[in-house]
Amino acid sequence: MDFAFVKQAVAWTEYVIIDCRSKELFEKGSVLKAVNLERSEVMGDHSALKSEDVNKVLKDKKLNLGDKNIILFGCAASNVKAVFEYYGTTAKKVQIYEGGYAEWKDRYVPPPVTQEPAKTTQITEVAKPADT
Repeated sequence: MDFAFVKQAVAWTEYVIIDCRSKELFEKGSVLKAVNLERSEVMGDHSALKSEDVNKVLKDKKLNLGDKNIILFGCAASNVKAVFEYYGTTAKKVQIYEGGYAEWKDRYVPPPVTQEPAKTTQITEVAKPADT
């Protein structure tokens, strides 16, 4: 999974991008349209949480994975991927973006914002009131 693919995938509705870093790092910046899901939200100290607990976290975060493709990134991405695979997620594919936020931050250039003035229509006539 490379930068060029992720850059396109942010616009595709069949992809969900999940930032597996801490909430603090996520709030400082992330890949466009990414949702934060920390390792601790799906794993205990040594194993995956119960499936109902994982499902509750996903539901609370409004992460309807359905038949989507999932792109994970961050230092805990492989742990989160393992949990999804262990419970047999319904997602089509679960992939890891190795470049992560560091590469995204260095390479992503947002599209330019146009500074063109809004088009206006000049009024040349005003309707006259009807005679009563």
